Amino acid sequence: MKRPALTTKIIGKTVFIKLPLIKDAKKIFDYTQNKELTKHVTWQAPQSLKESILFVKKRLLMAKNGEKFLCGIYLNKTKEFVGSAGYIKFDDENRSIELGYWVAKPFQRQGVARECLSLLTNYAFKKLGSEKIIITCSKDNTASRELAKSMGFIYNKSLKKHIKIRNKLVERFYYCLEKSNK
Repeated sequence: MKRPALTTKIIGKTVFIKLPLIKDAKKIFDYTQNKELTKHVTWQAPQSLKESILFVKKRLLMAKNGEKFLCGIYLNKTKEFVGSAGYIKFDDENRSIELGYWVAKPFQRQGVARECLSLLTNYAFKKLGSEKIIITCSKDNTASRELAKSMGFIYNKSLKKHIKIRNKLVERFYYCLEKSNK
């Protein structure tokens, strides 16, 4: 399976997705201090601007190494950073890719996550050779679960006490969309 080039920019109607820049570290830090936003994520939010810069650098290194492709989400009109979306796991043997995303509070419920999932799914199927897209989320992340179902992802399974979020093991739901079903 292919990996996106470091210069990849996936453009939609209202947003585009590309690797983040160091200058985005301040927005990332500011947005991820919102506990409501980060209550469903498995990663630790940066605790300082310095950590946020390292957060961006780590994402760039993982993309360069072909491990993950974690991008910034930007509004087409203003070029403003409003969240993150990307490929958090490549499974070459099974030709599947797991997606992850978060959208900053002021931009939620505006179709940003939906457009990003659509862009990333289409790109993975058409350009990267993926046969299956996977979305996982905690049981309590109702918005992500509903979004996945509304976009045609099929509930596959759940695993109790499977993933640690804020030092607590929680139930993880798996949703899948196969290329043949798209």
